[in-house]
Amino acid sequence: MSMRLQRRLLTLFLAGLLLGGCAILEPRPAPLTRGEVVLLAKSGEPPSAIIERLRQTQTVLPLSASDILQLAQDGVPREVLDYLQAAQIEDLRRRMQFERMLYGPEMSPFSRCAGYGPGLFNCAGPPFWPR
Repeated sequence: MSMRLQRRLLTLFLAGLLLGGCAILEPRPAPLTRGEVVLLAKSGEPPSAIIERLRQTQTVLPLSASDILQLAQDGVPREVLDYLQAAQIEDLRRRMQFERMLYGPEMSPFSRCAGYGPGLFNCAGPPFWPR
């Protein structure tokens, strides 16, 4: 086979892989908003159905304590509130795990030594340079 034919075949093969890979991906439904969660609760949807919908859409709402109280006053069931809080905590754990994987324990922006490690820098003061 000539080099030109090999390049064409390779290009066709790679294009087929790309198109085939895109055909497999299904668009994920948009995450629910706070308002949509309240509407589902007020419409009489059972808590298990609301939670299943939150799972399917991978909804994580950043909620403060006052947000949770407001949602409870708006009629969102306790089971849904518990799920939303657990989803928020799990999302935070996943993000922290990614940070540790990306930066390592010594290079994490959350480390005591701001990424310099104990060998060269003293966390409490100026750099320590060995003689």
